[in-house]
Amino acid sequence: MKRLYISIILTCLMSLFFLGWILDQVYDATTSSSHASDYSAYRSLSTAFVDQLSATAKENLEARVRQLSLRYDLEVKLEAKSNLVLPNVLSERLLSGQAVLIEDANGPYLISVIPGHDAWLINMALPKEPVGPTNINILLTIALYGGLCFILIVWLTPLTRRLRLISKMADRFGQGDLSVRLAPTRWTYIEPVEKGFNRMAEQVETLFNDNRLLAQSLSHDLRTPLACLRFGIDAIQEAQSEQQRQEYFERIEKDLLRIENMMAAFLEYASLEREALNQTKGPLVLGDVVAELIKQCSTLSDALNKQLSFAQSEQVVVVQADRLWLEGLITNLVTNAIQHCRSEVHIALHVDEGKAKLIVEDDGKGIPVDKMKDVFKPFVKLDKSRTQKSSNSGFGLGLAIVNKVASWYQWQVYVENSKQTGGAVFTVVFSNP
Repeated sequence: MKRLYISIILTCLMSLFFLGWILDQVYDATTSSSHASDYSAYRSLSTAFVDQLSATAKENLEARVRQLSLRYDLEVKLEAKSNLVLPNVLSERLLSGQAVLIEDANGPYLISVIPGHDAWLINMALPKEPVGPTNINILLTIALYGGLCFILIVWLTPLTRRLRLISKMADRFGQGDLSVRLAPTRWTYIEPVEKGFNRMAEQVETLFNDNRLLAQSLSHDLRTPLACLRFGIDAIQEAQSEQQRQEYFERIEKDLLRIENMMAAFLEYASLEREALNQTKGPLVLGDVVAELIKQCSTLSDALNKQLSFAQSEQVVVVQADRLWLEGLITNLVTNAIQHCRSEVHIALHVDEGKAKLIVEDDGKGIPVDKMKDVFKPFVKLDKSRTQKSSNSGFGLGLAIVNKVASWYQWQVYVENSKQTGGAVFTVVFSNP
């Protein structure tokens, strides 16, 4: 919201500055012409006074000035030239016979020299506010506030347009269209709000799709072991020997164990959103966490006769995350690569353009391009022949958990095929190292 506050302040300040400058120019042009026309009459009158006083004797000069003042109802007086100090430019104009307009705390007045009386000046006071356009101040005030309102309306137009768009999107979202998103634009003041709406919509849609997929997959995957249970019970009833009954009991026990593992895996994935609210985040040195997990995963790689290698840059990378879920993300990537590689898994951690990247590459068969978008979906198993190594891996939840944890921290995770080995390359981009 900082951008919104800054734009409001700058808009108001620049509007006031711009409008003030324009109105000052208008006012100066109007009042200067008015002043010129009003003072021109006083200048002519001052010239007439000077002509009369220049022909007056010195001893009658002061009395004549009083007569002129009373006759024309003006404040006219004599001023000793020695009492007045003027800049050189005004002094030259005064000596050339021009009337000089001066203004002080008492108001404006005209002074002129009196030919034949070099020691004296005539001082004629002028009205403080010459008569001008009576409505100019009101008009300029209206122009100021009207212009400010116009500029603010122009500034608010993109904001109100985006707010209306968010309102429409929220209505569509509430009516069940979970795919609505706000398209990014440069002309917005509420980018954090728009991004927050898109994240909320993405999370709600993902949660809805996961729950729907969970129900569909659960009902589908339960049919086979349940059918086996029914068949086993019928077979036990029809068994002719104790040995056959014992074999059917063992099959039933395996089916029950599979159902139990399936339910545990599905419930674990379904509870991930709740787990996201109960995290304990803290600074973690990413390189140390990866190195420790590789040692733990080496037991699996040794059992499968696979090799693990790890390389990292010298720059220390620190991320803010919950250690348990960070370890789960990395472990799922590494174990997935071990189970699908032919002989080697290469793990690398480096910093590129200020962002830390964890790369897990195997030399396996790779992933078909048309299946890359599905690999992170829950309950999706691209390799049907894959052996079950854990409760998650047997039901296609390992990479789904990786994608889910990455979304909590707004990390990016994607997959591509290696140009060298042809195997899969999983990359996690950490946005807060």
